[in-house]
Amino acid sequence: MAPYRRHHRLMAWGEHRPVAAWAADARCSVDYVTILQRIERGWSPEDAITTPSLRRYELMAWGETKRLYEWARDPRCRAPADVIASRIARGWSPEDAITTEPDVRLPQYLTLGSETKTIAAWARDSRCVPDEQTLRRRLQLGWSLAEALTTPLRPEVMLTAWGETKRLPQWLADERCVVERPVLEYRLQMGWPPTAALSVSPDPNRIEAFGEVKTVGDWAKDARCMISDELLRSRIANGWHPEDAMTTPLGVGRERRTWLTAFGETKAVADWAEDRRCAVLLGTLRKRLREGWEAEKALTTPRREGHLLTAWSETKTLAEWSRDPRARGGLKTLRWRLHQGWEPEEVVAGR
Repeated sequence: MAPYRRHHRLMAWGEHRPVAAWAADARCSVDYVTILQRIERGWSPEDAITTPSLRRYELMAWGETKRLYEWARDPRCRAPADVIASRIARGWSPEDAITTEPDVRLPQYLTLGSETKTIAAWARDSRCVPDEQTLRRRLQLGWSLAEALTTPLRPEVMLTAWGETKRLPQWLADERCVVERPVLEYRLQMGWPPTAALSVSPDPNRIEAFGEVKTVGDWAKDARCMISDELLRSRIANGWHPEDAMTTPLGVGRERRTWLTAFGETKAVADWAEDRRCAVLLGTLRKRLREGWEAEKALTTPRREGHLLTAWSETKTLAEWSRDPRARGGLKTLRWRLHQGWEPEEVVAGR
């Protein structure tokens, strides 16, 4: 199964948005990297978005309040931090989550209903959704066998076309779909309307546009086509809709065909980048919009000169921390640790 990515769309609370847009939602408690990791581990979309990062979560036990990584170092603790986090998320009491030793040695046979099998045999069962490694990991974290077997790795992608809503595999089996899954997914990511993404043939000898079907060579000779045969072929191969590919003049990028409304005005994205109210360059504006920023915020928020991090009561950019004598790792390492939810001091000095 292909990994979930930030541009993929996720259904939560009845809304269908890109993962990056959910990360910018007011209900979200974590960054998009954490959402992606949780979805891959089988979390429900709502839980993946709203559950605070338990590595930063303050946990009270025995009348004391500490962060999770501090509890993991407590002499009373008998479980690693990730196991404690999983237990708390699944409703364990803090004291039990901390003091119960995990049974890392799983039993040789597991029973569900009237069936008893080895873990490897359960992993081959038609009802098992994850692979054997994920199944074992879920069981080690305290999942019941039924949950570990049947919880999806990621939510189903639903698509509406011709007034019908189906799962992606069902559309791929529909006779109206003329493309393979990679082409369909790429077109949807590029913003194609679902009906067109499913029904427009990728065959250069059968391109449908303006209600007609012609070869690319014939379309290049059509009076409505404003570009050369070679550029038309390139645009279609790169995911352009045939009508857009033909009618967009040479030198006019996608931003000139993408409209944005802000301050009561509607203009092309490239034109907004030249507006005096825009505080960032076109590339930054385009990136923010892809990540789901609100239009006016994307336009007016100045670009930061680096991520600020406070550790040991000092505040510096990550680049400055990477040059600090306490740093154990370069700038890329510090960025990775930060995205993984490490504590500020741990980001700089390591664990």
